Amino acid sequence: MPPSRDELVATLIQATRRSATTAVLFHGAIAERFSLTATDTRTLELLDRLGPRSAGDIATHTGLAATSVTSLIDRLEARGLVRRTSDPADRRRVVVERVPDGAAQMNAPYAAIARATMKVIAEYAEHDLQVIADYLNRGAEAAEAAIAQLHVEGNAKTLHPSGDKKQTAAQARSGSRVARRSRSPK
Repeated sequence: MPPSRDELVATLIQATRRSATTAVLFHGAIAERFSLTATDTRTLELLDRLGPRSAGDIATHTGLAATSVTSLIDRLEARGLVRRTSDPADRRRVVVERVPDGAAQMNAPYAAIARATMKVIAEYAEHDLQVIADYLNRGAEAAEAAIAQLHVEGNAKTLHPSGDKKQTAAQARSGSRVARRSRSPK
């Protein structure tokens, strides 16, 4: 008897979780091999996928603060992996792009997984590939929306652990405080 829809959905959810975890572990292994951080590799992947980006775009896609992005770019630039250039559309604007030689030095591990992935893909019919691509794209969109919501919630005012001060998550990280909440006498 073929599996029920509920069983198929459960299997798909487990496979998706396994795939996501494996991707995180793969990028962690790449980062370790090249003495980079996970954020470094995510930024390089972002630039590979989307092309040159401003520091603000990188901050948006990585969730880092502007000062952290500056340090990130400095670190990657010192390693010869990226460079700052003028935006061809607006010469006043600076964008960050991959350096071809820097990208080439990291290609081997990505090429190996790309070859293995192509072998798996070759086993599927075109219709199956359309369904898989649709699932992955829509799943990524759902995850991006969930990430955005987490950022909104993280920046919303939250109760300080002491219970007597309100501050935003950003203020909590920076150590700044807001005035004590007024308490009405009982």
